Amino acid sequence: MAKRLREILRGPDVVARLGGDEFAIIQSGVTTATQAAKLAKRVLRAIGQPHHVLGREVRAAASIGIVLAPSQGRDPDELLKNADLALYRAKASGRGAYAFFQPEQDQKLGERRSLEGDLRTAIEEQQFELYYPAYCRAGEKGGYGV
Repeated sequence: MAKRLREILRGPDVVARLGGDEFAIIQSGVTTATQAAKLAKRVLRAIGQPHHVLGREVRAAASIGIVLAPSQGRDPDELLKNADLALYRAKASGRGAYAFFQPEQDQKLGERRSLEGDLRTAIEEQQFELYYPAYCRAGEKGGYGV
């Protein structure tokens, strides 16, 4: 996949594997969102082409989060965080999609993602307890039988 990505980039652009199935592309000299969208479409087409592995045809799909620097982040950590929020929204749209970082929308997604992470941790660490009120009996108002 990295080879395909390198083939569609221009000389000054950089592609890096962040881990697992996540890659980052730094596109230099971009002045408009339209230019970034064109690259996203090329990436989606390249990834969507069938791969031949051990005599079998394998197809992949991707989701892309796009952040524009420096207006949406100045340092690498902030840019990656914002791109990740845009990626989360792109994934919610379905495979084969891209989304631009939008501060107002992505703040809500960030809060939801944080809550999901907190809930996942609470489940893993067995931090939930179930309580039944002592006064509720079957058949009583508010009881488990009504």
